[in-house]
Amino acid sequence: MVTRADYNFIVKYGEVSPDGVAVYDLNSRNFVYVNRFLRQILGLGERQKLDQGESLLKLVHPEDLAFAEDRYRELLSIGCIAPAEFRIVHADTGERHLSAEVLWLEESYTFAIFVKDITVLRTHEDYVEKISAQKDTLLDMILHNLSGPLFLSRDVMKLMTADSREDPNLTRLATMMTETTAHCIEIIQ
Repeated sequence: MVTRADYNFIVKYGEVSPDGVAVYDLNSRNFVYVNRFLRQILGLGERQKLDQGESLLKLVHPEDLAFAEDRYRELLSIGCIAPAEFRIVHADTGERHLSAEVLWLEESYTFAIFVKDITVLRTHEDYVEKISAQKDTLLDMILHNLSGPLFLSRDVMKLMTADSREDPNLTRLATMMTETTAHCIEIIQ
C-alpha cells in the first residue's frame, strides 16, 4: 500500500488540481484513490467504482490500445511514463483525448496517475489543420486559374509591343502591361 505521507500528498494534490489524479495499487490490482475530476473525465458517476486497471483499459480507443499497452510495459521497466496521449471512448462522454503521466511509487508498489483532458486542444488543432488545408487548396486553385490568363496576357502584350512601333503611347502602355503581367507571373511562380 502507498505510504501515508505519499497518499496524503497525492490526495491533497488531487483535491485542488483540475486534472484527474489516481493511485493504483499493484498488489491488490485496485485503485485506492480516484479524484472527482478523473471520474468526470472518464464519465464515471460518484458511486461507480473504478476497481481494476483492466476496467480502465476497456475505455481506451481500440486504435490506441497497443500504444497504451506499450506505455504500461515502459512504466514497468523504467518506473514512469512521460506524458502519453491517447483516446478513450465512453458511452456518455464520447471520444476524449487524454494526456497521462504515471509515476511508480516503488516502496509502496503503487502508481500515481495524473490525467489531463486535452480534447479541446486536439479539436482546436484538428480545426486549424483543416482550415489550413482548405486555404492551401484554395490558393492552389487560384494560382492555377490565374496563371493561364496571365501567360496568355504576356504573349498578347509581346505581340502588341511588336505591332505598336508607330504609336509611342501604345508602346508605353503595352510595355507597362507586359511588366505588370510579368510581375504577377513571378508572384504566382
